[in-house]
Amino acid sequence: MRMAINKLEAETIFHSYHLKKTKSRVRVLTILASKDMAIARPVIARKMKDVNRATLYGVLLALEAKGVIYKIFDLRGTAHYAICSFNQNSIGPPLYMHFNCLRCKKIYCLNEPDLPLILLPAGFKTVVFILCIKGTCRKCNKKLSNKIQ
Repeated sequence: MRMAINKLEAETIFHSYHLKKTKSRVRVLTILASKDMAIARPVIARKMKDVNRATLYGVLLALEAKGVIYKIFDLRGTAHYAICSFNQNSIGPPLYMHFNCLRCKKIYCLNEPDLPLILLPAGFKTVVFILCIKGTCRKCNKKLSNKIQ
């Protein structure tokens, strides 16, 4: 599990992305940093009951537009959000790999994917690379194997 973002880290992120630091933005980052998986927008909304939907939508939109967070859709079309990698030393566009469990419907963020170089046709430029793998997660596989035994 990821560690919560402290105030100094939040300030650094907002400063480097030229975003005003607000309580709602800090809360969204804290919620996203608390899990090792992408979190569904309705789950974020439940954790921020005191913030109206328009404000939450605006926060998610602003953070996504600046590249602080990114959005991925689950098998039902529900938007899930996760924090972008802040590794300034990486070469090339950001790479995000996810595992979408077909049983429990959770989306796991897979860190440090080991993928071969993918070459695009001449004239194409990658801005971000998002790969989603579908299957059954470790917990669901364990439950399945326990049922069989």
